[in-house]
Amino acid sequence: MSFEFGFSLSQHHRLEQRLSLKQTLRLRLEHAVITPRAICSVCRYALTESDIKIGWLDDRFDITTECPTCHARFIAELDIDEPNGNALVHFLCPQQLFHRVNQILKGRQRVGIGFLQTHPELFWNWIRHFGTYDLGRKAFVEWRASL
Repeated sequence: MSFEFGFSLSQHHRLEQRLSLKQTLRLRLEHAVITPRAICSVCRYALTESDIKIGWLDDRFDITTECPTCHARFIAELDIDEPNGNALVHFLCPQQLFHRVNQILKGRQRVGIGFLQTHPELFWNWIRHFGTYDLGRKAFVEWRASL
């Protein structure tokens, strides 16, 4: 069966699903609060977002940050509060985020709307660092070109 615009029923169904996913995602993002969280396990110092970023190493495999008071290394988190519930994911630096997304792309997986379901840690870090999917995509393209 075809519609007047040349879409088959399955193409039309996929398009409807994609639009529905976009609407759902937009609603989730409008109401989501993403907060970096890091409390040193040694001295109990609560790091600010700036402290976390300063403590990251220039190493795509090390996801720890450094406490500015006692210099202990530990993993910072993002606390996601959204209508569907709360979640905690590791807070990655942009270099680690881009490296992981690049690995996914090398494996021929798509990075699209379904990214939230398949890779929530990467998705929420992407949104925290760049604000939108499109801004992050531009930064990612620039990063890949610099390799």
